[in-house]
Amino acid sequence: MNPTDTKQTEVLEIALDRFCGVLRCRAEAKCGTLTLRCGEDGGNALYDAGSPPLFQDEKYRFLVFDILYKNPHAGVIKLDFYRDTDCGRQSDLEVFVAVLPNFPTRFCFDLAYLDGQTIFLPRTPGRLKGIVVGNRIEREEIKRFSLGLQKSAGEQEVEFSNLRLTAELPDFPLPNVKLSDELGQLATIDWRGKTHGQKELTDYLRTEYQKTPAPMPGRSGYGGALDLTFEASGYFRTAACQNSGRWYLCDPDGHAFFSVGFDCTSPGSTCKITGIQDLFEALPPEHAGWVRGRERDDVNFTIWNLYRAFGGDWRVKWTELTEKRLRKWGVNTVANWSDAFFIQNAGMPYVMPLGNFPTAKETIFRDFPDVFSDEYAENSATYAKQLLPYRADRNLIGYFMANEPHWAFCENLNLAEELLQSGKNLASREFLLHHLKEKYKGDISALNAAWRVSFPSFERLRQPLKHAAALGAAAKRDLQEFSAILVDRYVRLPCAALKAVDPNHLNLGMRYAFMSSDSLLAGSDYFDVYSINCYQNNPSEEITRIGELSGKPVMIGEFHFGTIDCGMIASGLRGALNQQERANAYRLYLEHALANKHCVGAHYFTLYDQHVLGRFDGENFGIGLLDVCGKPYPEFEEAVIKTGERMYDVARGTVPPFNEPVKYIPRIGF
Repeated sequence: MNPTDTKQTEVLEIALDRFCGVLRCRAEAKCGTLTLRCGEDGGNALYDAGSPPLFQDEKYRFLVFDILYKNPHAGVIKLDFYRDTDCGRQSDLEVFVAVLPNFPTRFCFDLAYLDGQTIFLPRTPGRLKGIVVGNRIEREEIKRFSLGLQKSAGEQEVEFSNLRLTAELPDFPLPNVKLSDELGQLATIDWRGKTHGQKELTDYLRTEYQKTPAPMPGRSGYGGALDLTFEASGYFRTAACQNSGRWYLCDPDGHAFFSVGFDCTSPGSTCKITGIQDLFEALPPEHAGWVRGRERDDVNFTIWNLYRAFGGDWRVKWTELTEKRLRKWGVNTVANWSDAFFIQNAGMPYVMPLGNFPTAKETIFRDFPDVFSDEYAENSATYAKQLLPYRADRNLIGYFMANEPHWAFCENLNLAEELLQSGKNLASREFLLHHLKEKYKGDISALNAAWRVSFPSFERLRQPLKHAAALGAAAKRDLQEFSAILVDRYVRLPCAALKAVDPNHLNLGMRYAFMSSDSLLAGSDYFDVYSINCYQNNPSEEITRIGELSGKPVMIGEFHFGTIDCGMIASGLRGALNQQERANAYRLYLEHALANKHCVGAHYFTLYDQHVLGRFDGENFGIGLLDVCGKPYPEFEEAVIKTGERMYDVARGTVPPFNEPVKYIPRIGF
């Protein structure tokens, strides 16, 4: 979806005075504006979609409205769709969109996304990240919808206006205001640690580069524990202590190794400037290809700042500076999505995200492919070949097969139910038919009795069947059983191909976003390590649960804590009151991961803050150890060093993990 000029089109205005405020939220509709006020728990205002349903007319494709979020930090607007009129019921599908504070924003929702097949919404000028959560809902099924606010820190107020349905994409007007300064910082306020001008930036970075900090003592060349050894294999592997059952990674020389790293160990984060160029005081020149992305609309201010400090040698200087910093901090792993030049030249252990996870022309749900097709098997073999150049690399710990597959974002997703609902001619559908025939010994009357249906034959299952799991307990059980078979094959085929190409390195799993269903454990036998992106205040309970269910050591692929007291307006998925509390939150999380016998690593997301006006998808979290100018937040840096110094003592249980109270806040932004 790309912005276009305003067009003459049919518009259906939606009456704002028909909204009803609920859920600790006060709603006022007057002068063409709906105002919502609520506390930190959030709230919404419901609208009866009417009869016939408001969204039934197919000529209207877009739901459009204007937003003014009246708070000092980013806000998250919620749009909920319901199949019934029960006010206390959870909505069927939710849309979240993050918006800038005190900045008029136009939001446009394409009603095609009600099918639930898309999670992340494409950006439009002026707004931040947008996401769709929940199950598909047909337009004619919508009985009511709501506008509201996600819970956040403190009281919130937002104004909605010009709510309407349109046939064409609208324009996206923006106010004339400069939000980002020449260094990529927020231009509208000052704060402790802000860099004031190019000279201060250059002097700081050049001085930092000249420093030569000592690396953490008591470490092997790879960053393992010198005084705890296993049998060396020449590559990273897993090992468990015989007495305690405590899992470790084992470095190529045989030393116990717990993987601590920063995702995106790269020079900064890009900012998507499409349609918002006028919000910047200055932008790098368009010919600077190493600063601007391939399409010239992704700008990296950190690289631009490095260039202004070091000139054409900036990448070498940044690599040397960053390696010294990581070793000083006790960080021993270059984590996911990191800079290839840095990996090649820093000589540190690293993990690798594989690309192009095998798919097929037809999918079952979102990005879940037709796994029983010949095409999926062929693509699995092709996918594995990307490991060929790395087979003898002793610094490579292992590889992640994928990151946060979109199909796995649905709570308790029943893939087999989605398979039956599809009208596609899929190989997996034929295998489901075969599976059910075998289970019911070819007797359709037995299936009919169990499912409470009256199919003339098993061949009826070749036709689309909606909401099959709702037919009864037996149908739901059978479909959940085949869903696990689907996930097992989804994992098993590429795992086997990868291990055939590269038997030396660890398969670190899928980096699931969270455990949305027990079916995500299917296929875990083929992993060496089970990975999960775990955004909790304390990960220990989740690590133990996954470790015991999978029987595998566990690695945390992502966690973070953010705050907004130093020039950022969104905290990330987990928030803390200020920089000191964020530092304490980091220590508590990582040291409890270290103390858990199932855990072999935890990687923090990310090294740098994201840009305040949003990366490619609009995420703009203040979560980094470093800001856009390359300065560390002092409290956070001290916490990283303290945990780095004692990490192996915590892991072996000779000192307790950090456990001081932390002042968390509800997350700000999305």
